[in-house]
Formats: sequence, structure tokens, C-alpha cells
Amino acid sequence: MNNKVFFELSDYNYSVEAWNWFTVSSVSDMKFQHEISWSRIYEYPWVLNELENEFSAGKDPFVHNCSWGFEDIHLVFKTWIDALFPLSIHSDVRPSTFHKTYVWDITQRPPDEIVNKFDAVLNISTLEHVPFDHLKVLENHLKQLKRGGIFLGTFDVPGLQIKKLENLFGLQIPNSNDDRLTPRNSKIPDKSLGLPENLNVCYLKIRRI
Repeated sequence: MNNKVFFELSDYNYSVEAWNWFTVSSVSDMKFQHEISWSRIYEYPWVLNELENEFSAGKDPFVHNCSWGFEDIHLVFKTWIDALFPLSIHSDVRPSTFHKTYVWDITQRPPDEIVNKFDAVLNISTLEHVPFDHLKVLENHLKQLKRGGIFLGTFDVPGLQIKKLENLFGLQIPNSNDDRLTPRNSKIPDKSLGLPENLNVCYLKIRRI
């Protein structure tokens, strides 16, 4: 996106700074390789690159990694987040015994102690699986941002209630089909989940202003 798009939600103002599709030429990193991580090898590097570009050396941002998961490749990503950003926390709807993990249901308003607290809030490839109003879930994430803080999210489509987001932003995601990432053209093609060919993955960066 060359121009930022602004919107208001819950009396706060935000700007959309990135809203597009992952493609076969997007940056990937095989340290996130796993038999079911056909998209994670693209999603995780995008998030880490955005965080590293956003926060200069010597600054330790408060990061909330929401819906973090519990096993396999999710633990690898958690380890990298913790190593690069020591003030990070990780939440999910189920309790965990892992360090710095908390319980939070993303369909519920965040508790007061995490509202307006974080420099970055993350949600990787979860929203599309939640049978709830996705605008409300997004709002629950954005409430946690400090002024100037960023939300980084990735989503499967179909699955994401994408029209609701487009209407909120007043902006359609680019409609080009060229080279969109799919479970077939990934560097780690899906061989076990039986995912459909038309499944794509998009990314979203929002800043509270």
C-alpha cells in the first residue's frame, strides 16, 4: 500500500498500513518448517520482519502474541518471539504451563490490565477459525494497543469474514490472483491436511494513531 487508510473504532483512530496477499515470492524461512506449516514459513517471517523493522535496537517492546497455540511449530515461533522481544506474553483460550502464557478468549473484551498496554499485538492464522463476529474479535485486539502500537495479523481466505473488514476500512484487498500462495504452490505443499486449492493467506498491519 502506498497510501495509508484511516478508520475509527471504539473512539480510537487507526491506520491500515498493509493489507495484501502472501505470494509464492513472499519471504520465507525454513526454520519454521513443519509438515503442516505450508503457510507458516511465510507468515512467521513476515511478522518477525515487521517487528524488527518497527522497533529499533535497544528498545524492548511489549508484545502480546494472541492465540499462540501449544505445540510443534507454534512453540518454535514462541521461542523466537521470546528471544527477540523479552517482554512478550502469549495467550490462548486454553491454559498452558509454558513460560509467560496466559488465558484469554479472543471473543471476549480484554481485561482492563491489558487495555492500552502493548506496542504490538499479534494474531497468526486464527481468526478465520473462530465462529464469531470477526470485527468484534479484531476490536478486542486493537483495544490492547498503546498509541502508536501496531497490530499484525494473518488470515486464511476463505474463512475470514473479509467483506466486514473491507467495509470497516473502506478499502478492498487487492483482487489480483497472480502468484497468490496456496497449499499447492508453497515451498512446503500441503500433503496431509487435504486443504483446497483456492485457499489463500492475507496479512494485515494496523497502527493506532
